[in-house]
Amino acid sequence: MKAHIFLLFVLFLSMVTEVRSQSERFLFGKVNAEEFTVREQPLDPNANVLILMSYGEVYINTNSELVYVVQHRIRILNENGLDAANQGFGFNPEFSRFRRQDVQAHTLNMEANGRIRKIAVGRNAVFVEEVSKDLHVGKITFPDVRVGSILEFTYKITFQGYFRFPTWYFQQNYPTLHSEFITYIPNSLTYMRVSNGFVTLERQEQFPYRSYDRIGIVVPPEGGTKTHFVAKNVPALYEESYITTMSDYRAAIHFQLHGTNYYSAPNKVFLSTWQELTTELLKHRDFGVQIASSPEAIREYINIGIPDTASALDKAKMIFAHVSKNFNHSDKGGYFPDVDTPKLVYGRTGNSASISFALINLLRYAGLEAYPVLISTRSNGRIIWEYPLVSQFDHVIVHLTIGSQTWLLDPVSESVPFGLLSFQSLNKEGYLVKDPGVIRLPLNPRQKAREDVGATITLQNDGSASIDFEIRSSDHAGMSARTQLSKSSLEDFANRSFRFVPLIDKISPEVIHRDDANQPLILKGTLVSKNMLEPLGDLVMLRPMIALRWDENPLKSVTRYYPVNFGVEMEQNVTVKIELPDGYKIESLPPTEQARAGQDAFFQSSFVVHGQTIHASYRFRIQKTEFSRGEYANLRALFAQMASIHTQGILLRRTD
Repeated sequence: MKAHIFLLFVLFLSMVTEVRSQSERFLFGKVNAEEFTVREQPLDPNANVLILMSYGEVYINTNSELVYVVQHRIRILNENGLDAANQGFGFNPEFSRFRRQDVQAHTLNMEANGRIRKIAVGRNAVFVEEVSKDLHVGKITFPDVRVGSILEFTYKITFQGYFRFPTWYFQQNYPTLHSEFITYIPNSLTYMRVSNGFVTLERQEQFPYRSYDRIGIVVPPEGGTKTHFVAKNVPALYEESYITTMSDYRAAIHFQLHGTNYYSAPNKVFLSTWQELTTELLKHRDFGVQIASSPEAIREYINIGIPDTASALDKAKMIFAHVSKNFNHSDKGGYFPDVDTPKLVYGRTGNSASISFALINLLRYAGLEAYPVLISTRSNGRIIWEYPLVSQFDHVIVHLTIGSQTWLLDPVSESVPFGLLSFQSLNKEGYLVKDPGVIRLPLNPRQKAREDVGATITLQNDGSASIDFEIRSSDHAGMSARTQLSKSSLEDFANRSFRFVPLIDKISPEVIHRDDANQPLILKGTLVSKNMLEPLGDLVMLRPMIALRWDENPLKSVTRYYPVNFGVEMEQNVTVKIELPDGYKIESLPPTEQARAGQDAFFQSSFVVHGQTIHASYRFRIQKTEFSRGEYANLRALFAQMASIHTQGILLRRTD
């Protein structure tokens, strides 16, 4: 009996040693006094909170459940970081289990006498909030938190089976000194692993472990592989302008079950190839079978009234316009239709898969070649091509071929023109579901977001002015303008367009091509300003950039750890003619400038004077959709220079 007890004690001691083998410093509750002396983080001197340590591990227990253990230790650096006293972590109750008793947490404060005081988190300060059916959040509220406090907590989540392997995030919203993740994977299981983000790991190593190295890992008897990942001095990840979604850039490591290899059962593969997935989808009753023509689709085609003499392209445009106008997108994501084509024809509402499948039905009935394309929208994140999983996708568009030309069609709204994609759909690549082969389809738009502004400012002696204007928004800019216009009155839309004009007294706008998404949206009219001039001592200033003004640099951070993604190429042209009355003399003009960020971004301004008439011109181009981290500094400098020129004015002196 004593021998059994001793053996169990040895096994328990081995487990503890394995769990906390990284460093004595990170034993739970064992905090060094030096950790209280950290005042700021060199990676981010303005940080409010510093993560001293994040540690996670995953292992499979004797019930073939995946166990996820996490420990965090953070320090409050200033008063703005006191909100960190409330911590949370999500889990899905459908396939994972969390118990309040699996949480240990405490606040650690350094007292005036140099002693460390520990204040435990009570059971009532640990609770679960039900956010939705699929998401519950475990929450911890720490007591007696002050500037300088160290908060430490650990929790455990148990997953049913071993299919859902948690993602480990090395990068958080605060800078992290040390992030460590350990996995224990038995030889009977194989996982694919994909890294994400722009952080270089300090350490990544593998070595075998025995089945008795850890209590709970006894199958298979030959043991498995322990993998150890360490990252140090990881910068915080802040959300900035021009991104897809933060999950695309956060440094992390993802796992996906590939197969099993039990000694008592045949090998089994769970992760198929893309070709196998294509074959499966085209035979699936909720996918490939739905593309087959139906009587309802034929009647819908007849109702469109397409002339027999129409060309193939005209037929496609008429069908696309009919579907975009007559079927309502339910805003639900998904790769399978939520209603089939017959129900969509009668109910007129469905998700993108339902509407795109109906469009494919109609195009094919017209004798055209059309196939579905599965995409992951910008907010859903990038496609991990190493994982042939249909669950990555949340939107369906249509690939159309006529002769040697192809188009991508996105029938989610009347504001989306034929051949363009909605902005949310512009996420690098899509998956064309078509036999044979696997086609990764680029989703780059063929058109820019182009805006052209023309205006004439007629200044009066009293400083008031009348302005004749025209703004032409084409392609993706037109799509955005129509969306904004649909949510407001025409007058409010015009006022927002000229929000940089001071003291607007009256505006008389009209809009052209409002309901024709294939044409530029044109806003034109006149407005009156009570006073266009700003006093500057014995001078006055008139700012000519009255629309599309970049009044500040959108790229705020000095350093950026991920690319700048505009989604579309951009083009802006502003031409302003200013007619001065005889009582004014030009004292100075803004400088004529030109700036570039490589070959794919440039800005130009020019000012020409003819008597009492000034011609101001501004041009701006972004000629690719994504700029790398290495290009960021030059791009940021370009925006800073452009914002400076846009806000500068013409200095005038009264002569009467």
